[in-house]
Amino acid sequence: MIQWSGSSREIFWKPQRARSGIADLASITLATHTNERYLNALGSVESPTRLEELSAPLCRSVVKDGRRYRGLNPLSQEDARLLEAVQQGAHLISGFRNRDICQFLHGDPPADEKAHRRQTSRVGRLLALLRAHGLIKKVAKTHRYQVTPSGRTRLAAIYAARKASVEQLTSAA
Repeated sequence: MIQWSGSSREIFWKPQRARSGIADLASITLATHTNERYLNALGSVESPTRLEELSAPLCRSVVKDGRRYRGLNPLSQEDARLLEAVQQGAHLISGFRNRDICQFLHGDPPADEKAHRRQTSRVGRLLALLRAHGLIKKVAKTHRYQVTPSGRTRLAAIYAARKASVEQLTSAA
């Protein structure tokens, strides 16, 4: 909390003790979960698993709830852009919405309402695809999504492979 001292030019920080009443339990729990997600995301993603083993299940089609979802192609421009949009650091704490992904993929929404609905519907289908592959999960009672821990590992590996040079890849092989 910022408080003003006697002079209007001096600002000092006065730490406040967290309240421990039952009314604040929900916000304390939310803050704890948020901090855990943030720290897990900041930790380096190290896995002894080969990239082939991480990406192969993503490239195959999946059937979930009787519906078939296509496989992802992490090397294609469209799927790579979607995966990049989902794994942005800005989404680590509070997650992301359809609107956030639309903004990243398409920029400002079109003036035509029909085109806007078409874009948001398309992104909704792409988010369903990512959910079917287990890369993201929906946050209960919200319109937000979070990247799963296994999704974070897979996305980081795919992103690193896409950004690596041929020299780096051949020396690692």
